[in-house]
Amino acid sequence: MKLLSLALISFLAQASAGGYNTRISGYAPGTDVVDHGNVDLDQAAMETAIKPKTEEAFAAGKDIYETGGNSKVYATVTLTAPLASGISSGTVLSGVGQDGLVLTAEASGSKGASFFSLKYAGGSCQMSVADKSKCFAESGTLTDGTTVYQYSSVATSAGRTLQGFSTAAGSKMASEELFLMFAKYYGQDDYADKLVQAAFSGGATDFTNGNADFSSMTLVGREQLVKKMSAYMNVLMYVIHELEASIGKCVDSTPYSNESAIHAWDEGVAFYSGYLSGETGSLGGSLIYALAEKRGGDFGTMVGDVSLVNSKLMTYFAEGRDRLDEANCSKAEKTMDKILSMIYIPVIQGALKYGYKTSLSRTDEKAVAEGIAFVQAVLPLVAAADEDAAATIYKNMGTGATTCDFAAVKKAFESVYDDVGIKCEQVGGYMDGTGEYYPGFEPCQTKACGNDKEKTFNYNMEKKLTCKDLKKRDDKKTVCASVTKARKQCAKACKAC
Repeated sequence: MKLLSLALISFLAQASAGGYNTRISGYAPGTDVVDHGNVDLDQAAMETAIKPKTEEAFAAGKDIYETGGNSKVYATVTLTAPLASGISSGTVLSGVGQDGLVLTAEASGSKGASFFSLKYAGGSCQMSVADKSKCFAESGTLTDGTTVYQYSSVATSAGRTLQGFSTAAGSKMASEELFLMFAKYYGQDDYADKLVQAAFSGGATDFTNGNADFSSMTLVGREQLVKKMSAYMNVLMYVIHELEASIGKCVDSTPYSNESAIHAWDEGVAFYSGYLSGETGSLGGSLIYALAEKRGGDFGTMVGDVSLVNSKLMTYFAEGRDRLDEANCSKAEKTMDKILSMIYIPVIQGALKYGYKTSLSRTDEKAVAEGIAFVQAVLPLVAAADEDAAATIYKNMGTGATTCDFAAVKKAFESVYDDVGIKCEQVGGYMDGTGEYYPGFEPCQTKACGNDKEKTFNYNMEKKLTCKDLKKRDDKKTVCASVTKARKQCAKACKAC
């Protein structure tokens, strides 16, 4: 599909009643990502399936997690006679739907085969939707306008699943820094799927770090683990993957002709928000956008009716899209870095909220499980900045914890804010509903100095060395030992010396 000029996107997004450029939580995509955004239907369907908290319900939810049904939906058509000739990929076939409606889908098939596949358009045939009027009839005929294909049965499946976001990560994200950070910490590429599967079964993981054992949890706690780890581990990492992929696809010599890069960027936004959030985001949805809205309300970090995180990220998403369209790849990458510095704030807020709750009582299994889920989703990020801080959080909130020292957990998180690029004010503090912070949960204060990434100091002939620069140097120990300003200004960077 031809990329629209960005000058037209805003107008067309408002005019569209359901077209490919319909806004996602206020963002106007430049390419067709409806099918991608519909992965939130899988998340929502899985959550609904496991809600009864029975073994049968969990089996149904696990099936949705593993097989999907609402994003990248295919139909495998069994023919009454083998194909006399092949069907070129992308050939559009039309046929009758289950209620008589005429439908179209893209097909491909090999000569002599007794079946071929059809790719439904995004938002048409979906397995979690009771209305199957947009799915082909169980038997009938299909045609490209010249050749008629008679079929006896049709089976529906999905090519995009919540599980696949994790199991495909090792091959798709092998060169991406953040994924490698998580994979190194856990010691397995599909760490997210391993955690979700353990939550489904009530089992345990076998990780290098951050191991989890859910065998003592009932379905009450395991429900929370499945829901939250699927969305905030499997899906969130794939959001980041798509943003990284967009930068890799950007060509700085082709302004207004970077469709593949913009499409990957749009996919990232679609996976972040999902279309269940609505065009303005007011419906929330079931993915990370919805989490940011909930935590923004909890932590007093709202900007009007929208959380600070989503307000900023939607601005950055639009900015990045525009930079890609201009073929300004370096600026697009800088915009991505701004996104990555904020995107884990809601997860950190979630960990802090449930750390506080479980410090008061560990009898509430639901709260304990929610805290575990949020911690598992962010531990590798903390560990990359400070292994001791991660160890403190895991000790107090991991599956083996019997008590939670919330002050220690809060201090551990706050100690790495500067390293991960966030500020105390962006996180806020947990509020009691009356406009007051819960005791001991007031926001920390971002220091004007201490580990400043902007202020510079002189070292030998270098005139603009910052703490951020210092952390990357092999001779950090020498610099810290010889420069008083470095020791004071870059306390955290010099900590290991």
